[in-house]
Amino acid sequence: MPDERETGASDRAGRMPCPLCGQTAIHTRADAETLLVRCPWCRTFTIDEQLAASFQEARLTADTSTLEELERLRRAAADAWNRGGRLSIGARNWRELGLG
Repeated sequence: MPDERETGASDRAGRMPCPLCGQTAIHTRADAETLLVRCPWCRTFTIDEQLAASFQEARLTADTSTLEELERLRRAAADAWNRGGRLSIGARNWRELGLG
């Protein structure tokens, strides 16, 4: 699963639900406000920690409009990884990235 493109994260890794698909993923801190997430389905991406928490809340409350956008983001993250990149998801760009 992980490879050399996933370097740069600090702190210990923890297993938590992926913010995009909800499956078990490995989370590490990329910086003070950003998580590096390694998911076998969505691949590897970075996401603002507060945004990840709001996505978890959307899952808990069954917010269908957000959950539909998360499916598009999941595909965008995997596609970016498969093309040799890594998606960086933030509060200002997450809706646009899902449309891409």
